[in-house]
Order: sequence, then C-alpha cells, then structure tokens
Amino acid sequence: MTHASWKQAIFISAAVAVLAIVSVATLAWLRRPAVSSPASPRLRPTPLLYQDAAGSVYDLHLKMTQLEERLLTSEQHSRRLEESLARLRSEREAGEKERAGLEKRIKELEREIARLRRPPEASTNTTPPGNAPADGIEITPQPDSEGEAEGTSGPSSP
Repeated sequence: MTHASWKQAIFISAAVAVLAIVSVATLAWLRRPAVSSPASPRLRPTPLLYQDAAGSVYDLHLKMTQLEERLLTSEQHSRRLEESLARLRSEREAGEKERAGLEKRIKELEREIARLRRPPEASTNTTPPGNAPADGIEITPQPDSEGEAEGTSGPSSP
C-alpha cells in the first residue's frame, strides 16, 4: 500500500468511529426515560467525607442521619417534659387551693375551740341560781287563796 492509501484508510476508519459514536449518543438521547426514575433504595449516594477536629474522617450522610435521629429524640423528650410540667403545675394549683381551704377551716376550728374554752360570763344579778329569772322575766309571788301574798305581813283588808 502506498502512502496515500494509508491516509485514506485512516480517514475512513476515523469517520466510521465518529459516526458510530454520534449514532450511539443519538440513540441514547432518544431512548432516555421521560421521567427520571427514583434512586434505588439499595443504592446509597456517594459518600461525602469530612474530617473533624480530632482528625477522624466520617461519611457526612451518616453523620447527618445520626444528628437527625438525635434531634427527633430530643424533641420527643422535650414534649414529654412540657406535658409533665403542665400536669405538675395544675396539681400544684389544686394543692394550693386545698391548702388555703384547710387553713381557713383551721382558723374556724381555732375560734370555736377558743369560744368553748372561755369561762361562762358571770351574771351581775345576785339572785341565787334557784330563784334566778329566766331570760329576763321577773317572777312575782302569787296571792294565796286568802288574798295574801306570801311573805307579806300586816292586816288584811276585807
């Protein structure tokens, strides 16, 4: 083969190779799916590595997943604490109301005890208890069948 024929053979093979590449790319472009398929659940994204201050290297996706789990756990714990705090506050308010009612009742009972322990008031009347008038009513002696009052002396009038 001559030098010109080698040039023609190389040119033809290069053109065939370029034509093959263009046809494969065109077929791939025309047959692509209309909607991109979701990532397979078995396939993980390419790990994104980072280095912490201590020099350890971690997968960033794994670290993000761990931090998200910690955040969810922390939020759940916080909600439980808030519910517990609200319940304890309501119990405290009920206890304070009950304590105030009991203190009031104690004061009432102390007054009642003090009233019962006081000696009865001394009466200003010197009448003995057997002849004492009841409730401010004065008792007067009744006349006898003879018309005399008991305890009176003197002539009786006809």
